[in-house]
Formats: sequence, C-alpha cells, structure tokens
Amino acid sequence: MNCTIEKVLPARESMLPGNFVVYRALPRRELRRVGGFVFLDHFDQPDITPELFDVPPHPHVGLQTVTYLFDGEILHTDSLDFEQMISPGDVNWMTSGKGITHAEQVIETQPRIHGLQSWVGLPHDKRAIEPAFDHFPKESLPLIESGGTKIRVIAGACGEHISPIPTFQPLIYLDIAAEKGSSCLLYTSDAADEFRTV
Repeated sequence: MNCTIEKVLPARESMLPGNFVVYRALPRRELRRVGGFVFLDHFDQPDITPELFDVPPHPHVGLQTVTYLFDGEILHTDSLDFEQMISPGDVNWMTSGKGITHAEQVIETQPRIHGLQSWVGLPHDKRAIEPAFDHFPKESLPLIESGGTKIRVIAGACGEHISPIPTFQPLIYLDIAAEKGSSCLLYTSDAADEFRTV
C-alpha cells in the first residue's frame, strides 16, 4: 500500500538548560503518542559550547530514552556509572524502568549539534524493571541502500533487516536519507509500504 500524510503538526520550540533550543513534536494536545513513542525532540544548532549544551542530572522512570545524532558528539553519564560518548549514526538506548538518573553534555566546542531524542513508553508490566543502558555503534545497525535511498534500521525491522536493539513492544524506527526523485519499498511485518520523495 502507499503511505500518505494524514496531518502535519509543526514542532514547538522548547528551551533546555543553558538556553539550548529544541523543537518538540511529542507530546502535544493534538497527539499524545505515535505507537510506542511518547516524546520527540529535534535539535540543530551551530557553534555549540560546553556552556550552551549542559543538561544536568535528572531522573527518568517507566520509559526508554533514545538518543540519535546526525552531527556532533554528546557525552552521556548516568547513575549506573555508564559514561558513553555518542557520535553520528550511533544509538544510546537507556531503559529507566524503576528509575535512573542521567546527564548529557558537550565536552568541547563543536561546529554543529544535530540530532533527535525520543522516549519510548514501557508496557505497564515492565515499568518497574531494573534500569539499564546500552550503546549501539552505527556499524551494528543494518544499512539498506537502494535507488538513491539509504535506510538505517535503528529499531525494529525493515524486511529481513533487523536491528539488534531489544524493545519491549513492536515498533519501527528508521533513519531514511533519500535523493530527490528517488523511491523505494519498505517492507514491514505485515505490508509493503512505498516511500517516494519528490
């Protein structure tokens, strides 16, 4: 079947500590969630200094926090004593479960920080599980190249290409880079969806 756009909801500007601007698409009054995704921030700023991007320790419970970058590097630290630098194409997948505290910061001045942070809600019977942190380098994630389109499978499956990231509910999370005029077929578990750029 063909994919169609049903509604466009522009993300709203939100401010993080240090006057760092993010654009929040979820949650909102008109749309509380998309499948398992309950939160989505997009950020893209030039000339990032450690003072501008320094998110202090803060708690999470009952969900999974997913960080994915296109440009720049961010250091993740948490109450489980994990310390992990994330680079473009990598995935930080943190399961808060019954509770975890984490912080994110830029260590050195960078020409650009561009990425996404999303939250995946845990099913009710998993919200009190033990917290965990997993880092997946980009080389561990399937990459599909076809007809001017590159698709990195962040989570879930696209046809026979399955992400190694474990999830507690069915979901599909793809990074799609497509040239103008290209097209491809996306095979999910129950249907073939056509993705076409113009």
